[in-house]
Amino acid sequence: MKVPNIKLEDGHEVPQIGLGLWLVKDRAEFDTSFNAGVEAGYRHFDSAQAYDNEPFLGEDLKKSGLKREEVFITTKIKIENFGYDQAAQSIDESLAKLQTDHLDLLLLHFPLAGSLKETWRAAEDAKVVDLTE
Repeated sequence: MKVPNIKLEDGHEVPQIGLGLWLVKDRAEFDTSFNAGVEAGYRHFDSAQAYDNEPFLGEDLKKSGLKREEVFITTKIKIENFGYDQAAQSIDESLAKLQTDHLDLLLLHFPLAGSLKETWRAAEDAKVVDLTE
């Protein structure tokens, strides 16, 4: 089954349903969840720096044989990484762990405190895909 997409105003698409990876920290459990998700048609994977499983997702995506343009990757900057320099460094680390050159969606995890403006600016500066094309 293919999960339907939602078309955004800029023409990009987001799969309507994503596989949330919260609390999946055991490698075997992660692999089982990921493989079942792919088999079920999931192409949107929702991770976060705080979940400590971005490397699992990066490795499993590579092993899956799915092309990068076939998947939608979301991750989140954890509160401890708020602030410009910390956020910028953590985004680079997430990209390396996820084994990708770009993220499809980057969120601020629990943006209730911290240097929100500076963290947001780091996220904007990290944008490598021009959504206006």
